[in-house]
Amino acid sequence: MRTSSLSAKCFVKFLNVFLYVVFISSSLTFSACSSVGVSGMYAANTTATPASSGKHLKTERGDEAFGATFFTDATALGSEISYFTGKNVFTGNKVSGLDFGLALRIPISIKRVTITPFAGADYRHYLSGNTLEDAAGKTGDILDAITENMWLKAGLSIDYAFTNTFFLRAEAGYDRQLASGRQKDLYSTGFFSPAYGLRFRIGVGTYVGGAKKNFPKKKAASPAASSKQSDSPTSTRATQAPLVPGAPATGSKKTLNSGEQIYAGETYKCQFSSQDAFQLYILKDIPSRYRSLTIFTEGVKDTMIAIITVEGAQAIVNQGTVDVLFDNPDRYIIDIDDDSGENANAKVTVDVPRERAFIVMVANKDKSAGNYTLTVNGNGGSEGTARQNTNKVIPASERTPVIQANNTYERAFTSSDSSIHLYGLSDVASYKSLTIYTEGNLDTNLLIISANGARTLADTGDPSQIQSKDILGYDNDSGADYNARTTITPPRDGACFIIVTSKRNGTYTLTVKGN
Repeated sequence: MRTSSLSAKCFVKFLNVFLYVVFISSSLTFSACSSVGVSGMYAANTTATPASSGKHLKTERGDEAFGATFFTDATALGSEISYFTGKNVFTGNKVSGLDFGLALRIPISIKRVTITPFAGADYRHYLSGNTLEDAAGKTGDILDAITENMWLKAGLSIDYAFTNTFFLRAEAGYDRQLASGRQKDLYSTGFFSPAYGLRFRIGVGTYVGGAKKNFPKKKAASPAASSKQSDSPTSTRATQAPLVPGAPATGSKKTLNSGEQIYAGETYKCQFSSQDAFQLYILKDIPSRYRSLTIFTEGVKDTMIAIITVEGAQAIVNQGTVDVLFDNPDRYIIDIDDDSGENANAKVTVDVPRERAFIVMVANKDKSAGNYTLTVNGNGGSEGTARQNTNKVIPASERTPVIQANNTYERAFTSSDSSIHLYGLSDVASYKSLTIYTEGNLDTNLLIISANGARTLADTGDPSQIQSKDILGYDNDSGADYNARTTITPPRDGACFIIVTSKRNGTYTLTVKGN
């Protein structure tokens, strides 16, 4: 096969430009954004062949080839190298070659799917065979013009991300060959050669650099609740998010990512990558019934747990190193442990601070990839234990006591007392629902109101003045022995007010259960 010195020089020049642009786009890819991958390819092109007479071209069914492509994409610029091999259907000649491509891309992401229109150019270099013969079966001067040629392309690719880093790509494109100067000299043709083609690809790739997708991982299903509730008013059960504080349910391990909030009474599945030196988790909104928390890890990873202040976490983020904690441990570190748990895992027990919030840091001591579990257990302390089987008695004279979920309170209406008892209920945002009921031989009514409704009551002294939008629940005698009972959805701020009314004097109990 003959190749003119001019076409060879053009090929070398284009190759130099292509490699330079690939280097730039690859640098962009690995430092800032997108992806790399490989795909299989099928292409079918028409062939421009000389007419039997005159300076005209005619088209015949031409190259049909299969190949493989290596691609690297920055966000708006893609580059690729393809090898193809096949045959010319018209002549029967075998063909093989290389495509060097560049394209502008406009990716449009919709959750796991990324749709990308693109347009660009390929430089095609035939390594063997040719796509042109004259009527006598002999190659002509035009061969020199087509062994290296330029093709414009446009098309659409669709990526589906299976994970945060791995995706499947399908692509379809249309190619159109530019007419070379040699073709224009020998034949009557315009800007484009009559040759054109369709190309299809399917392959896999991986997101690199900052392009990793932050898809939320599926949470573990909520464990089935027992059909029979515990008689103890302090019992709780785990539910779906928002998570209910309480003892962790067997098999209820939720997948957790660094930076997320964790809750007492839960076990989480966690994972270090080889680049993770540590992971931080937020622990806040700790229910007031807990006096301390026990936090521990399990698994084959060599971990260390440090309980740090919010200020300490901010210092780590600002300086990018955990060494800042040890520069000022009295200020940043609440407690720390290395191997006090089972099998030399980390375990620490800390008192709940006044602000009821802190940060849990799990350090990756051997700086290797691996899995571990993180468990947070709440401890009620002596006060919580003492009241498990005892009703807390509230004096009738107390105006607005603050009560907690999963407790039973005893109170009495007296002749000198108002016919309205008002309670404040807090720390209930983590529950899916609340069941509130009274027991005793009094005819009582229940009214659950918002904070705004409580302000109306304080201003007017009349429950009938509370607007319907501020009433969260109401009941008269749905409970046992015609006592009041209602179930509500907790407000977002985790606080509401309970009104108990009665027309007679006597003692009753008020129970609040979190579900």
